[in-house]
Amino acid sequence: MTHSDIDVLKNTLHALYGDRFPGLLPEMAQMWHDDLQPFEASLVTRAVKRWARQHTLYPPSLDELLEAVEWLTDQDHRTHLPTPDATPLQVLADTQARARAASPTWTTADRVFGKLMLELVNRAIEQPRNFRNAAHAQQCRDWAAYYAPKSVDLQGWLLDQAVIYDRLVLKEPLRDAPTPGTASLPRLGAVGTLPAIGEGCLHEHLNANETVCNDCGEVFAATDL
Repeated sequence: MTHSDIDVLKNTLHALYGDRFPGLLPEMAQMWHDDLQPFEASLVTRAVKRWARQHTLYPPSLDELLEAVEWLTDQDHRTHLPTPDATPLQVLADTQARARAASPTWTTADRVFGKLMLELVNRAIEQPRNFRNAAHAQQCRDWAAYYAPKSVDLQGWLLDQAVIYDRLVLKEPLRDAPTPGTASLPRLGAVGTLPAIGEGCLHEHLNANETVCNDCGEVFAATDL
């Protein structure tokens, strides 16, 4: 702020508060100039207006005005900070939560599919990029085969997702074949990784921890549902 800006500021405060702010003596005006000089006049004016909206009876002191300016500066800085990108897991979890809230007919199949997609993204974080989509496509087919007796809808969604991953594979650059016997993504539907299930049971009634089906008694591992 310049000396001229300080004069404008004095007039503004006098217009707002009348005789409660009669003006500044030369020495006091110089002190206001010295302390407010680093700031833009527009910023100080915003601080004065904000103060006036909150305090209609008395004008700000120099210290109070400086605090108001610093508060606005901090708010402006926060507003212009870049928003951190959400992780893929957060995006999927948020999408699933919004879908569940928006649909009163949210089914067990919907919930299972959402959890399986979260599982794929979670495993992809540590999986080699070159083999990720192909492994995901196969994993979706394995899941589709496993859940076929329980839900036609869930089976269809998983097969559709496998097709999406297949298309992504076609867009990938040429890559070396994986070493035989080294699977970077454990398959949930592989033999021995899933317990036997009650025929046709959709596990719609789970206990509070979602670890036991109250209908058929099946006990689930953390990645089963």
